Amino acid sequence: MATAAPARPRRRRWLFVLILLALLWLCLEAAAFVGYSALRGQLFSFARLHGEQAARARIVSEASDAPKLAMQDSGGDTCIHPYLGFVGNYDTDDQLLTWSKDVAITRWGFVDQRGIVRRRDPRTVLIGLYGGSVAEFFGDDGAAELADALRRDPRFADKKVEFVRMGLGGFKQPQQLFALTYLLSLGGELDYAINLDGFNEATLGPLENAPRGVPTFFPRNWSLLAEHAPDPLQRRRIGAHTVFEAWRKDLARGFGGGPWRWSVLGNVLWDSADRWLAGKASEQLVALQAQARTDLPFHITGPGAEPGDDAARADVTAATWARCSLAMHKLCTAHGIRYYHFLQPNQYFAGSKQLTADELRTAFDQNSRYRPWVERSYPRQRQQGEELARQGVRFTDLTQLFAAVAETVYIDDCCHFNPLGNRHLGRALARVMLSDLGASELPPPAPATALRVEPSELRLTAPLQPIDLRALATTAAGERDVTFADVTWTSGDPTIATVDPWGAVTALAAGSTAITVRHGSHTVTVPVEVALPRVVDLGGAYAPRPYGKPSLQADAGTGHALTLRVLGPSTADANRLPGAVSFGPTPVPRPLCGGRVFLPLTGITAEMLPASTGALTVPLRLPPGVRSVWVQAVYKVSDDICGFAVSNGLVITP
Repeated sequence: MATAAPARPRRRRWLFVLILLALLWLCLEAAAFVGYSALRGQLFSFARLHGEQAARARIVSEASDAPKLAMQDSGGDTCIHPYLGFVGNYDTDDQLLTWSKDVAITRWGFVDQRGIVRRRDPRTVLIGLYGGSVAEFFGDDGAAELADALRRDPRFADKKVEFVRMGLGGFKQPQQLFALTYLLSLGGELDYAINLDGFNEATLGPLENAPRGVPTFFPRNWSLLAEHAPDPLQRRRIGAHTVFEAWRKDLARGFGGGPWRWSVLGNVLWDSADRWLAGKASEQLVALQAQARTDLPFHITGPGAEPGDDAARADVTAATWARCSLAMHKLCTAHGIRYYHFLQPNQYFAGSKQLTADELRTAFDQNSRYRPWVERSYPRQRQQGEELARQGVRFTDLTQLFAAVAETVYIDDCCHFNPLGNRHLGRALARVMLSDLGASELPPPAPATALRVEPSELRLTAPLQPIDLRALATTAAGERDVTFADVTWTSGDPTIATVDPWGAVTALAAGSTAITVRHGSHTVTVPVEVALPRVVDLGGAYAPRPYGKPSLQADAGTGHALTLRVLGPSTADANRLPGAVSFGPTPVPRPLCGGRVFLPLTGITAEMLPASTGALTVPLRLPPGVRSVWVQAVYKVSDDICGFAVSNGLVITP
């Protein structure tokens, strides 16, 4: 009779196997860490890859619609505009805004804090920014540097510098010219206009329009934006591109939500797969843009692509670029605007920068489709720029801006700069503008003997509605407005009221604080009392079509008790979808789908709501010391970037 094997040796064998597997897994993890660092040229980071996974999970799928401009690589969803070709879509998408800090797509279709129609003011300098994505991103990372450099000059020291951002990803001449004309036709005014361009004019028309029989000067990818019935091959390429992007999204979600997200090997495998899918999606996009068509209707082709070889086409695009700039100069002169035109730097222009190892790896492609057109067109544009200068245009060739810069400034293999590059750019623009204005003949201001602030105290009864303070210095020559001069503004409690660098005070929560104003050796304190109603409805409800907008109601009971009623969107489909209510002690602004909403996602707590077809009650007890709470409800309705509904925001002071 056979004797059963002892249980203890069997357990030991299994334990030995498990230890070997664990050691093997640790070896694989270590190898993946070393391999990633060697291949990518940077240390492995969970935080960085998890951030990339979150970004990939937000990729928009466009398969169900006719081809849109979102098929281009300028980022974001755009829509046809009757005068400008296309603008950012106020209704649907916030992808453009991922580059931006505190801006949103305005009702005019541009990424900015305010609308484009503004009026001159003696205390304000209005500077219009024109161009493509480089100009758009400069508005985030470089405009502040430009403003600071200007305000160090006595002529600007007492003024607020405001930017009217009309640069948009993919814009190229004559869109900048039309955008300026559009602003003026609506009654907008400017003191200065800056046109930062050149790359899009050199590359996008020949690469994306001409192969399809569309004029190079038409808006980029015009056939993809304006055509409603693509041919079968085009549909297949759009579908393939969409599938690859959807796979990237699904893969990122899968890796971002399981235990393997903390595995080095798992994340390295995800990174490799994501890069491969990105390459395949890019191949389909490039093939789609280059696909020749002979059957497109007149509203797409217009007069047709310009005849001739690549050299002739480069001549045409450079000449169009120059003519449009000259027209902008003349238009600005007629309206009392000082116009400056800058040819942007690019890494593919030979000798323009000694690229760093990081730039060679991430921002330079030997076989880039852009490179031949930069090499072909930039010399022509430089020559055209010299002719523009002879005709009175304030033109500056910035192609050598980074020639002596040893640090990394390029962030992709197209044309864009990191914050350091944009700061270099901001300082260069300021030097040109100040040099053009000539040496300052203004005497230094007389020293202040006293300082006062108007009004001397504030009582605020509405949140998010800035109230301007005004600083006045007494000097030997009389009283002088120094609000925008060398003045520092500080809030005693920014959770109750904030103050910006220009003296605008904004209420956030009920309570009392003070604004301290300093100018030279003088200090003034302005008492601030914020007395909010118990419940303030901020509005701001949003839902993508065809969904209805959810609404939020509140009853502030005694003490810290609070009851919320969340009324679901009106459509039956949306009513069955889950959502969440989030709470926060201060608002966190988020640019969303073309609007400014306040999602306090970093707040006190978030209460998940089950699917419902009616009102939901959520009790909340505010923590001690919290004076007011910001509340908003969010419903997920689809997987798209703006596939969610946001209720009206509330501010509640029990």
